[in-house]
Amino acid sequence: MKITKSRFREIIAEEYMRLKEQEFQTIEELRVLLTFKSEANITDIFTAIRAIEGITIVDAEIEARRSSPTQQRTVMKIKFLRGNRELQAYVKLLMKTIGRLPDVVSTKVLNIKRVE
Repeated sequence: MKITKSRFREIIAEEYMRLKEQEFQTIEELRVLLTFKSEANITDIFTAIRAIEGITIVDAEIEARRSSPTQQRTVMKIKFLRGNRELQAYVKLLMKTIGRLPDVVSTKVLNIKRVE
């Protein structure tokens, strides 16, 4: 069976689009050290994080522990779809957005991995 040049180009374009769509559907997992005010409700913080575009799952990896008289810390896992954005740019924006939430003192990225 012989394929014409135009059909060959169509096939390449279709495959390229299919691969790009797959890339956008890749789930990434981020581990973050979250420091927040002691009087804050961590469930409310997690709910606010879940409302951020692209976030699919937020969960505490370890139970929150007091790090000072006024602060607590926990390690949380965030699973997200970054869409067509660069990974590092999306993570930077995500950390900035989380850092602006009420009762959040700071965030620190521990690691990022792709979830299969």
